[in-house]
Amino acid sequence: MRTILGYSGMERIKVRAIRWILGLAISASLLCGPSCNSGSNDDNGFVRFIQMSPDAGRVDLLLAGLPTVFNDIAFEENAGNFDLSEDDYVIDVVPHGKTASDALINVDVSVVKETTQTIVTYDHVQSIKQLVLNDDFSTVPTGKFRFRVIHVASAFGQVDVFDVTNPSSPKQLYDNLTFGTAGDYIEVDAGTYDLGFDTNGDQTVDITFPLPQIDANTILNIFFVTNSNNEPQLVLENSNNETTELDPD
Repeated sequence: MRTILGYSGMERIKVRAIRWILGLAISASLLCGPSCNSGSNDDNGFVRFIQMSPDAGRVDLLLAGLPTVFNDIAFEENAGNFDLSEDDYVIDVVPHGKTASDALINVDVSVVKETTQTIVTYDHVQSIKQLVLNDDFSTVPTGKFRFRVIHVASAFGQVDVFDVTNPSSPKQLYDNLTFGTAGDYIEVDAGTYDLGFDTNGDQTVDITFPLPQIDANTILNIFFVTNSNNEPQLVLENSNNETTELDPD
């Protein structure tokens, strides 16, 4: 397990904070709209970004023709939040240091007030794709955590996902989860779990990932992804934009 962005990586957090402050300074007057003048951002929404294309390299995000808002985002890294007024936007995902004319993909996103959405770029760069996911950050029931599995592993087609914490009694969580789709949210008791993936539809788990201890009230996007060597991994992204990479058993 390697924590990419979390409390154990304070230097990376400092860099991300600097990028975020610069992004706000560049774009605040154009993005906030009337709410900035009122001193309130209650009508704003949040958009966050995670880079899941294994061979895209480091990327920058450009917004509305402005200079770079977030830069140097690595594979499996979360860039943080855009705090945007309710409107339609185009976010250009470009190779690090390039301009909008070099965009790998252009992402259309409609910001809705008081909501959070996650933009995901995934698949190999020659066929790079996007997802815009609505996040459910509502209150989690006492003692539970909430998660969903998102299939962005280009080496695999449809997969079935199981809770194999008790190997003698596996519980199917998702059936025929297709590449490029997100499963529904699931709420379970806080604790440690093993997630198993059946990658060929024979109802036998082929890949198992032990999850770390998941605390109550945690909300996770769990990405099933393949790296540049076509090796499967999980990436856990929590509601604080921290990501943790997991390798299979």
